[in-house]
Amino acid sequence: MNDLDQQTLIDVFGQDSFKLFDDIDYQLDVKREKIEELKSLREQASQVFQMNLTMTDILVCASAGIITGLGNALFKTTIIPHDQLKKNPISQILNVEPHATRTAMDYKIPNVDGFNENLHRQLGPSHDLFRMKETLDLLNGENSDFPLWGTTITKILGSGNPHAGILRSPGMSLNEFIALGGFNIPNDPHAELWHHMLADFFTKTSLPIPGSTYIADHSRELAKLMFGMYDSGFNLKSVLSNSLGFVILQMLLHSYAFIFKTLVPSGFDYKNVTIDSIQRLLSSSTDFRGTNEFHGMIMLGHGSSFLLDTIITTSSQNYVGLFQLNFASLLWFSKHLLKYVIKCKAEYKLIMSKVASTGYEIELLDKELSGTFEERFEELSQDIRLSEFIDPNSIQKSHKNVADVIKRRENISHDINKALKELKNGK
Repeated sequence: MNDLDQQTLIDVFGQDSFKLFDDIDYQLDVKREKIEELKSLREQASQVFQMNLTMTDILVCASAGIITGLGNALFKTTIIPHDQLKKNPISQILNVEPHATRTAMDYKIPNVDGFNENLHRQLGPSHDLFRMKETLDLLNGENSDFPLWGTTITKILGSGNPHAGILRSPGMSLNEFIALGGFNIPNDPHAELWHHMLADFFTKTSLPIPGSTYIADHSRELAKLMFGMYDSGFNLKSVLSNSLGFVILQMLLHSYAFIFKTLVPSGFDYKNVTIDSIQRLLSSSTDFRGTNEFHGMIMLGHGSSFLLDTIITTSSQNYVGLFQLNFASLLWFSKHLLKYVIKCKAEYKLIMSKVASTGYEIELLDKELSGTFEERFEELSQDIRLSEFIDPNSIQKSHKNVADVIKRRENISHDINKALKELKNGK
């Protein structure tokens, strides 16, 4: 509005009325802005939980999860019997040969309540990669006993029969073992240890987790605990397979995210690499890892991997228990799901607080506008001119005055017309 328009309004309506109009117009403009802000906030709130994954993102992440889950499951559930070592491609590549029989690596163990003796690898040093020195001493014949449950294994085996207190092979009587000359001592104990470990690694129960036999050897109660876990798939092949599958999947997902979501969009100048440019790139990568998009990619990759791995593993005839499953992927899926929910919930809560605040401001503006109109009407109601304007007698009087004025103007017009006519005739 220019100065001329303002002055015209002031001349017509008066200074006070113009000021009131200007104030109301300003308040209405502020209200319109607040309403637009409220609409924008509600739009933001509706998009808080969106991940905005492209079809390429979905295909890449899901494919990576499916491939690693499939490979992980097949590796865990594939066993190579000792009589198939010469024919299997994996054992041929690793040059694994059937191990010698009746060596000190396989020995009779004391009874562990509720568990089969076939789990003997979980007790004692013979199949523990962290106790290979002790195993070599047994293979060499330099040692024929080891500590177990606060005493030694030979004392436990010989309890009730001192003559039975010797370390011996499982599945044969004491007399038969002695008649055969005891344990066989291999010509090359180191090679025998290597082949024996690799051959047992690819069996159904594989090898115990390195170091876990120390726990089982501590007491009979802890042995029952470790045997239960070992019997349910807590073995070296399962843990190694799950760990490698998890690491490979993480590398694939993070590499894709870094290259296609950070490096390429940043327009990184390979010809002008500086410390600042690298820091900015790393900062952008860190920021992206906190987005819904990244959480969605990780959940999609690890979720598909865990799902396929679980279906194949539990359906296999070589499935032994829950510890075979890839809980690392499940944990990572849960971790990013939790981060996603916490982040979105916090953002949604912040936006809704702004919505409430903006709504309250609009409410105050409405009250202010309403108060302004109420004050104006109250002033007008007390104005005597308004009283006269709406009083019937005043209206009737004004109507009579107007009628008299019109009548006088009609008489004057008649007299003028008559005079003009007489002048015309006289001429």
